[in-house]
Amino acid sequence: MSLFFHKKIREAWQERLLKVKEEIESLLQIRKKVGKRILLKQEYVKFKWRTNVIFVLFPVLQLLWRYYNRGGGIFSSHFDPNTSYTVEWVLCQWHHGWLLYLYLSLAIREYVLRLNGSRIYIWWIYHHHISSLMSFVSILLMRSAYTRFKLIFDYATCLFLIIGLIQMWQNYNSKRRHYARTAMGRAGTLDISTGETIVELPSSGCEFQCLKVCLYLLYGLEMSVGIATIFYVFAQGYDLPPQNRFDLFQFEGYLLGILTFSIGLGNTFALYTRPKKQPSSHSQSNLHGHADAYVHSHSNGHNPLSSSLPNSWSENELDAASFKSGKISNRLMKGVKLHRFSQESNLASLQKQAVTQTDDEKQLQQQQQQQQQSHHGDKED
Repeated sequence: MSLFFHKKIREAWQERLLKVKEEIESLLQIRKKVGKRILLKQEYVKFKWRTNVIFVLFPVLQLLWRYYNRGGGIFSSHFDPNTSYTVEWVLCQWHHGWLLYLYLSLAIREYVLRLNGSRIYIWWIYHHHISSLMSFVSILLMRSAYTRFKLIFDYATCLFLIIGLIQMWQNYNSKRRHYARTAMGRAGTLDISTGETIVELPSSGCEFQCLKVCLYLLYGLEMSVGIATIFYVFAQGYDLPPQNRFDLFQFEGYLLGILTFSIGLGNTFALYTRPKKQPSSHSQSNLHGHADAYVHSHSNGHNPLSSSLPNSWSENELDAASFKSGKISNRLMKGVKLHRFSQESNLASLQKQAVTQTDDEKQLQQQQQQQQQSHHGDKED
């Protein structure tokens, strides 16, 4: 009997060690995956901060060059008008070429982050695709009709300067609020802290309200520039002869105005609807219900994977979900601790039973030996 109980204890400990080893390996794999995803997010945030500076620098250079070379500026006497015009054209073309690279890079990075668990609003991926198309159309238009539609590019330069300044303000505000939102469970570790709009509930703070008003004004300005572009292109074609009133350049101008208006309209809709979205109470109640069932099953010594939790949930999936969201539920941790405590108590009870069995066997053996000795003594007498 003692050998049987010792063997049973050994097998129980071996099974427990194997389970612990599997849990550790799964946790290490999850940590590696989550670590790579966090590196993707950090690289995205760094890229966004670096490009914000360049985003503002290009319009500032263009506006300074135009100011000092038009209307008898400081440098107007040092440069030939053709040279000044060429430099202005090159700066504008480089600006829109860099914007094409920026928007395509942001769209790809955000799509990868969204696939890895980040809760990026899908509109901003579409926004960057539309913006990249708008930059491409601008490059085509300025290469052949820059003089004809120069007023459009002047408005676009001023608009990009305003967008860059408000983006820097928005990123600074979002970075400060992201730590608080992560601590309160409203944001995960893979959610970006450099958004292009407000992603939390309305607040009564003065800075928040000012930022919200500025964003609405900016998006209204984008729609206004889009409508003004369409009317300007229409006016340009109206003065031409009937056979030349619509050409490829006008089509590109109309397309540029429509894209600008659609971006402003989509941004307004995202700002109006996105902060009001909250996780549904049904999903939260389901999560807490599964956590309570997990705790109850572990405390009673049952297997939660077969009775309480859904078949699609496993302990590794729960751990992965907790790592993805950047937090581990206290109820789940309590359930794990209770489960480990119950296993240890069961093993301790088995050890006590084995010890009592061995003590009983020793007592029986001693009694048998005493009986045999007394029996031999009676025979000798």
